[in-house]
Amino acid sequence: MRRRVARLRARLADMLRDERGVGAVELGLILPGLLGVYLGLLHYAERITVQTKVSRAAATLAALAAGTSEISDAQMAAMMNAARAVLDPADGTVALVLSSVAAQEEGASVRWSDASGAAPLERGALFVFEGDAAGLARAGKVVLVAEAALTHPSRLALAWNAFAPAPLHAAPVTVFRDRVHAFPLPVTAGAEADAPPAAVAPARVLGSGEVLQ
Repeated sequence: MRRRVARLRARLADMLRDERGVGAVELGLILPGLLGVYLGLLHYAERITVQTKVSRAAATLAALAAGTSEISDAQMAAMMNAARAVLDPADGTVALVLSSVAAQEEGASVRWSDASGAAPLERGALFVFEGDAAGLARAGKVVLVAEAALTHPSRLALAWNAFAPAPLHAAPVTVFRDRVHAFPLPVTAGAEADAPPAAVAPARVLGSGEVLQ
């Protein structure tokens, strides 16, 4: 009996001293946490990248509109396509809105508005400059407002939600949006070489020939 107890104690002592497989066990404990951190960093890097592209698309649309005195249907389509090109490859639904807003004593109102993938603003509707842009609502000024939005489904968020607990789930679909304001750029007034450049609010020339000021 004593010999059996001694053998059992010896075997237990050998097992306690045996460190084979410890690395695999530690890796199994640490790996889920490392994988979660890695996917989380990729998810937020993706969000930053998409938001940057949306902001650039809105800035592109505003800059193109600010540099012309008249915008035809063909020019508007080209501007929208240029803004969409900034978002390519766009994984999701793109919405673009370009509006000309006039600030008057009684408030700001929409002069004209065009959109791609969204509804344009109603002409003559009251427009509210939000946040830091509130100072742009100065009487007698025309402001071009370009808005871009991308409804983006995140595969990384879906992968994260597949194993993460519910309280830590990320939104599988996110709407990224931005609004950029621009004043019309000075253009040469008339054909005379001595004519000083002047800022002209771009007019919207419709295919029917109607001009929206």
